[in-house]
Amino acid sequence: MSLVRSRTLTTLLSLVCLVLLYIALSGETFGGVGTEEVSGRRVTKKLNEEVIGKRQTNKDKEVVGGREKMNKFYGRNERIRSKFKTSLAKIKSTCSKYSASSNSSMTRLPPSKHFSLEPKNKMLICRTAKHGSTSWANNFVKIYEGRDAVGMQMTLRKLERAKISEKQKLEIIRSVQTEKHEYLSFFVCRNPIEKLLSVYHYLMDLRRANSPVVMNMPGRVDFARARPLQWRQFVHLVANKKQKNYLGLLNPNHMQCDPCTINYDAVIKMESYDQDSGRILSGAGLGWLQPAHKNSHGNQSLTKKTIWKIFKRSTISEIQKIVKKYKKDFELCGYDWTLEILNEIIEIKIKKKQAKKNK
Repeated sequence: MSLVRSRTLTTLLSLVCLVLLYIALSGETFGGVGTEEVSGRRVTKKLNEEVIGKRQTNKDKEVVGGREKMNKFYGRNERIRSKFKTSLAKIKSTCSKYSASSNSSMTRLPPSKHFSLEPKNKMLICRTAKHGSTSWANNFVKIYEGRDAVGMQMTLRKLERAKISEKQKLEIIRSVQTEKHEYLSFFVCRNPIEKLLSVYHYLMDLRRANSPVVMNMPGRVDFARARPLQWRQFVHLVANKKQKNYLGLLNPNHMQCDPCTINYDAVIKMESYDQDSGRILSGAGLGWLQPAHKNSHGNQSLTKKTIWKIFKRSTISEIQKIVKKYKKDFELCGYDWTLEILNEIIEIKIKKKQAKKNK
């Protein structure tokens, strides 16, 4: 009897296995869901997971790639900053001094028109008249269009506008307020007295050529008069004119580029213009550009003797007003020695005046 039962159970188990095998092969359903459909769903789910995983991986790669690219510019800027650390430290200490003596906590960015930029290599320069701006405009034109290209400010402005909107430009300028930024930012320092000489000779040259840049510009009427303007008269006008940007060329550099608001990565000095420009270009991977200062109307060779000669016939008040106007520029750019000489001239002139009065 037990033998019969065992055979019966074996037979039943075999039938069940056959039925299950048939269902698996024919795609019949259990509870309305076929095994083929279940299997297909599993495959689809697995494929979806793989696709989503790949998308996320690609997204992560893009983020990581972006960081790597950004770090590339951060690293470049840091390396260039190290080459200008003395000048940058001088700016920082001067800004700290003026910040401590000021009651205002407001900071305002310089106007965007003072800046030129090149987006591919991420470079940003603040331009100041008679500070080598023409030469750097030509550099940027070559970076945009190739080493054989030639152009000045107008050409550069057109190239820039074709690549960057005004809104984007403002965002880039704001970005260099932070210590870490992608755009390599720099400006040019020049001794204010050397600049006065340069502006005077530049406008006198244009006057002799009867250039409309002088003769037809209302803001430069002082140089368009029948009698040529003498140096002593020029100093008097610079000292006493109320407008800060007299002649459109004499805006103090700290107002034009404001290095106390912008975190610049490099500072070019006019007396080492080619060398400093070369450091920036080579550091940015643009060593093929040969820096050369154009339109020079000064030789950057001021001495104590020449400064005395320059202001020999100027009044105490005139020299004091020029010192007041450009004092921050002298200090930011490391021309304290010139400031000391000017204060010495003022002091000696005061003593001579007092001695003459006491006679």
